[in-house]
Amino acid sequence: MPIYEFYSPQTCKIYTFFARSLALSGKIPRCPDDPACKMERMISSFAVTGKKPGPEHSRDTDPARAARIVSTMERELGGMDEAHPDPRQMARLAKAMAELHGTKMPGAMNDLIRRLEAGEDPDKLDAEYGEELESSDFFGENPAVSADGKEDSTGRRRRAVLRDPTLYEMAHYVE
Repeated sequence: MPIYEFYSPQTCKIYTFFARSLALSGKIPRCPDDPACKMERMISSFAVTGKKPGPEHSRDTDPARAARIVSTMERELGGMDEAHPDPRQMARLAKAMAELHGTKMPGAMNDLIRRLEAGEDPDKLDAEYGEELESSDFFGENPAVSADGKEDSTGRRRRAVLRDPTLYEMAHYVE
C-alpha cells in the first residue's frame, strides 16, 4: 500500500496520499485545497533506487525499511476511526511519516506528538497548532521549487513551498 506525494504549483504545497490499492498508482488526485488546481507527481526520496547505498546515500533509501514503515502506517490507518480518531494512533502515524521521510521534526511538532500520545483532544491541538503546522515544512522542501521566497530568473517573487501535514486517503480524491 504505497504513499504518493503530489505538488500543486497553484497552492505551492506538497500533499501526501495513502493508496490502499496499487490500482491507484497511475492516477493523479484532485487537490485537497482546491479541486481546480493542477497536481504533479513527485518522486519521494525513499523510492529512489539503482545504486548500492554508500556514504552519499542516507538510510531512508533502504526499500526494506520503507516497506516496514509503510506497513506500520497501513495498520494505523486501517484501524483509524475517521469520525473520532484516537490521538495516540495519530501520534504513531505522525512518527511513522517522519521516519519514512528520514527527517527530524521541529520542536513544535514533537510537542504536538507528545500531547497526542498523552491523549489530548486532536481538535483542541489543531486549534492551538493549526496555523504553525500549515506554515511549516516539517519534512523538507521540494528541490524543484525554492522555498526561500527570493526572485526567480524572470524577476518574479517565488512563494515558499509548504508541506500539508495531512495524510489523505487517495481513493477519496480520484475519479
